[in-house]
Amino acid sequence: MDLLNTALCWIILFAKVVTMQSLKCDAGEYEINNECCPMCPPGSVVRSHCTTDSSTVCVPCITQTYMDHPNGVSKCLRCKICDKGAALVTQKGCTYNSNTICECEAGHFCPEEDGKECNLCQQHTICQPGEWVEKLGTARTNTMCEICPLDTFSNESMSKTCIPWRNYRRTYRSKE
Repeated sequence: MDLLNTALCWIILFAKVVTMQSLKCDAGEYEINNECCPMCPPGSVVRSHCTTDSSTVCVPCITQTYMDHPNGVSKCLRCKICDKGAALVTQKGCTYNSNTICECEAGHFCPEEDGKECNLCQQHTICQPGEWVEKLGTARTNTMCEICPLDTFSNESMSKTCIPWRNYRRTYRSKE
C-alpha cells in the first residue's frame, strides 16, 4: 500500500509540474498560483489576486504614485520629482496613469542624444565678443558659436552678426 501511495503522489506531483509549465495566459492576463488572472488597468494595481471563485480586485494608485500599463502587481510606482539642482522643471505633472515629465529650464539643454527623458541639463553656451551665434540652443541642443570672419568683429555677447571693421570706423568717426 505504501508503494501505491508513493506512486500516486509522484503522479500527482508530475501532473502539477506539467500543468504549471504548460499554463499559458491570454493577453490581458497574468499568472499567479497556477491561475490566469485578469490584469488591472493603468492607474491601478492588484489588491487581491483572482481565485477559482473570484476575479482580480484592483485599487487605484494614490497621490504621487502611478501605473502606466496593465499589470498584475500590488504596488504603484513612485512619481518622478524634477530636480531643480539639475536645472529640471516639470513639463507635465504626474497622474495616476502617467509619470512626471521633466524638461530643462530656460537657458539650458539636455545633452542626452537618445531622445529619452532628460535627467541632467546643461547651461547653453554664451557666445562671447568676437563670436556670433550661428545657431541658438534649443531644449535638446547647445548654442553654436562661430568666430567672426577676418576683418569683422562683435563687441557683445550673443551677437547675431559680425560687423565689418570699415563700417564701424565710419560710424565711429562720424560721431566725433
